[in-house]
Parts: sequence; structure tokens; C-alpha cells
Amino acid sequence: MPSARSFAMFTRALAHYADGIRWFLLSVLIGVALSSARAEAKPPLLEMQPAALDLGTAQQGQVLKGSVKITNRGSEPLMILSADASCDCTSVTPGKTVLATGESTTLAIKSETRTYQGLIRRMIIVRTSANDFAIPLTVFVQPPGDDSDAKPQTK
Repeated sequence: MPSARSFAMFTRALAHYADGIRWFLLSVLIGVALSSARAEAKPPLLEMQPAALDLGTAQQGQVLKGSVKITNRGSEPLMILSADASCDCTSVTPGKTVLATGESTTLAIKSETRTYQGLIRRMIIVRTSANDFAIPLTVFVQPPGDDSDAKPQTK
């Protein structure tokens, strides 16, 4: 039969163990509450139209123009921090740099074919307050005097 002293030690240990479990459960609940609060503050969502830009077929030496519409579908304002291209033959100019919720702007894109030939691929890189994204740009450049619309087959 256990003594009163050993029983008292057992109940103190059990109470200490229960306090530890309570602190653990409290810290888990606080962690869940903080992570769900962070999840509710969603970054701005972007919609791009079109998601890829095909400028078609062009002759060497031409300057081609295109545009991409960006819409802020998030719940917070969106800042366009920069818009660049992977080649200095292509320039990107945003119409606006701050978009409120639901607001749109157009990226004006100009690409010079220079002396390039064949299928040319470039990337438009846009850095925003939400995240960065890339828009693929393609154009098929023909040499001077070639008036055919033949594009290579791509897979």
C-alpha cells in the first residue's frame, strides 16, 4: 500500500505534467491563430492578358509593338517595382506603377528585330510588391527579301 508521502509526490508530478501539457496546447493554439492570421493577409493576385505574347512574323529591321494587360485581383494595392526584358532589343513601359484592387494597367512592349533571324524568344520580367513574374515573348524574324509567312514547327 502506497504511503501518503509517495501519493503526494505522485500528485505533484501529475500536476507538473498537466501544466506542461497545458503550456504545450496553449503554444500550439497561439501558433495556429498566428498562422491563420498570416494566411488571411493574402498578397495581391495578378491576372495577365495574354500570359504569353507572340508578335508573329516580321522582317529584319522592324520595330514591333505589343501589350499585356495586368489586373490586380488581390485585396491590397499592388506596386510595379520594375519591368524589364531579357534583351536590350526589347523595352517595357508600364502605364501605371500602383494598382488598387481591381485596377488594371497595360505594359507597352516594343521589340526591335535588328539583324536577328529565325525564331526569337525573349522574357519580359516584371517585379511587383507581391511577386515577380515572367511573360514569354516570341517573334519569327525573316531575312530581307523573304516574304513567306513560314514559321518553324515548334513542339
